[in-house]
Amino acid sequence: YEWRLRKTSLSGFPWLTGNAGKRAQVKRTITHLYEGKEYEVQTRAQCNLGEISQWSGITRFRTPPCRPPAALEVTATDSSATVSWEPRQEATSGYSMALLKPDMTPLTPEVTLAVTAGESQISLDDLEDNTDYMLVARSRCDQIFTEQYYPGRLVSFERFTTEEAPSLRLAGLQNDISLVIQPNPADEIATIVLGTESGSSMLVIYDFKGTEMASAQMDPGQSWTVDLKDWPVGNYLVSAQGSGRVVQQLVVSR
Repeated sequence: YEWRLRKTSLSGFPWLTGNAGKRAQVKRTITHLYEGKEYEVQTRAQCNLGEISQWSGITRFRTPPCRPPAALEVTATDSSATVSWEPRQEATSGYSMALLKPDMTPLTPEVTLAVTAGESQISLDDLEDNTDYMLVARSRCDQIFTEQYYPGRLVSFERFTTEEAPSLRLAGLQNDISLVIQPNPADEIATIVLGTESGSSMLVIYDFKGTEMASAQMDPGQSWTVDLKDWPVGNYLVSAQGSGRVVQQLVVSR
């Protein structure tokens, strides 16, 4: 026997054909079909002496849907997020997820994940603080193809925003530590002096992404000279923490 198959919506296109065997009763499994699509199939017999029968009448069928993970939920901190969902029984090959910009364009570099079947939670790390993201997720069903990521019935999507990094929050700081930064703005070198009435303090300089640039343990009245020649131009935060905490801004200019 021979068989041929195509999507019903592509009736003007060529058929996909194959051989179904020689036994009187045969069964053929056709894989790599698209989910939730209607197909039409026909068969015909190959007889002795090369004779071939007419094609049978068209039989139509629809592949089952490969539903996306349900109840997708994202809980975010300043640099990470926990993603949870309700598993789908048909997702026998797991799930595919991608982290995108809010307008559904890819990040640079792209962030995609393959999740094992049966899992219902993952963690996303190394995220930018105070940033909007779009998470899209789809199921991977055995021998069923799904379309690319897009908002719709085949894909679950959730928009979320990471929190602002704690190192950048200035509210509620105690001012019993005093700092003097000279010069400010600075070019190649800045000198930071801890006030004489302050206790011993740990000084840390961050950029505005929350990345630590330099640090030093200082005693009251001590000065710290910071080499800025290789630092990008911009604003930085100097945090001093001991018996209290204070934050001042350092500006690097050229």
